[in-house]
Amino acid sequence: MSHLSPSWLPALSEAVAAIHTPAFPRALLAFINTSLAFDCALVLGYSRSHKPIYLYDSLTEQRQVLFEHYLHQSYREDPFYQAVQSGMAPGVYLLSELFPRFFTKSDYYRGFYQNTGWHDEVGIISRVNDEVTVVFSLGRLGKHAAPGQEELATLRQLEPLLQNLCLQHWGKLSGELSSAPPDQDNVKARIDLAFDSLGDMLLTRREREILRLVLLGHRSREIGERLGIGEGTVKNHRKRAYAKLNLNSQADLFLMFLNHLITLDNGRQA
Repeated sequence: MSHLSPSWLPALSEAVAAIHTPAFPRALLAFINTSLAFDCALVLGYSRSHKPIYLYDSLTEQRQVLFEHYLHQSYREDPFYQAVQSGMAPGVYLLSELFPRFFTKSDYYRGFYQNTGWHDEVGIISRVNDEVTVVFSLGRLGKHAAPGQEELATLRQLEPLLQNLCLQHWGKLSGELSSAPPDQDNVKARIDLAFDSLGDMLLTRREREILRLVLLGHRSREIGERLGIGEGTVKNHRKRAYAKLNLNSQADLFLMFLNHLITLDNGRQA
């Protein structure tokens, strides 16, 4: 494993010590970084019955694309998501090994890769239980060339160890609720911010207002009376909002809101 940096052993020790703590994803990525250089990372849990669940990120550009678009809609076009759904075996993969030739012309490529600035990606697929597969997406920006064969060979040698660490930490992970970024304080303020920003890249102000009242337990007639509009108009706004967010029911809306609240970026409160 000649491509490991001298810091690999302390980094591994920190990752092991962080198992079952919120610090684990960051610590494990620091260990991975001793064998493979990357600029930013995204860690998600994929399952067959739920939308992706957020576990960790260190995105540096257009981070809102992840929370307001990818996690609710465009994830279906992600080659790594598609690979997991098709039964791809756990392991280390290059994005170029998965996507078709026309991928760079797709809406997903333009909407995620070009917005985040990623030029290349290495993915680590880790099956942690019968329901959930954890995927590490390691992005490279312009300053890093494509991963070298020696880097990939080293990472693939480490892959059984990485799989075991992921199993220890995420073995009981369900496919429903996301993990929170650190330092989440002031619950009331965060809930208000989550209501105000729910779907803010996709919904109109009126649609967001109506979904807030739905989440607070109000029926269409009550919402119409509050807002001074007809019940039918409320239902039409609600239907359009559900379509934009790819929701089928009020239960889907509630789960989406919980995940939005949990993963809300603290920086947006400034």
